[in-house]
Amino acid sequence: PQRAREQRATLLRTLPSCWERHLDDGCVLEMRHHPMPDGGFVCTYTDITDQSRAAQALRDSERRIRLITDAMPALIAYVDADLTYTFTNLAFEEWFGRSRDAINGAAVRAVHGEAQFVRLKPYIDEAMAGRKVAFEIEELRGDGTLRIARKSYIPHLDDSGHIIGFF
Repeated sequence: PQRAREQRATLLRTLPSCWERHLDDGCVLEMRHHPMPDGGFVCTYTDITDQSRAAQALRDSERRIRLITDAMPALIAYVDADLTYTFTNLAFEEWFGRSRDAINGAAVRAVHGEAQFVRLKPYIDEAMAGRKVAFEIEELRGDGTLRIARKSYIPHLDDSGHIIGFF
């Protein structure tokens, strides 16, 4: 125990650190410790209660959206402007036989393969030009079966009207 205390004291004197403290009254403080070059240290305390609550509300909202979309039998996905999947639901995972961790962050071309990407590209281009598009296309499932899928691509615009992806 004594050696551990000494090691902690040495670290506090030499390395900056940051941690959060949740108080009984619901306040959240961020505490930062900065050692000074000539000895001593500076500690700062910042009330981050509002940021902490906002972050929790966002996590709760994301869990709720995930719960709702995973309950839907339709394939739901979001593709960003770089043509990378950033969100997929459970039905999407099951259709392609891959985990969302393997799909999210992957390029559309990588998920579908080059040949299917070439067939999808005209519809992707329409969505990225700001137009809704609905179409039917043959799609290979993860289990190797070929199905005809009805797809809709809906453009996503930012506040300035720039296309930043599609659903």
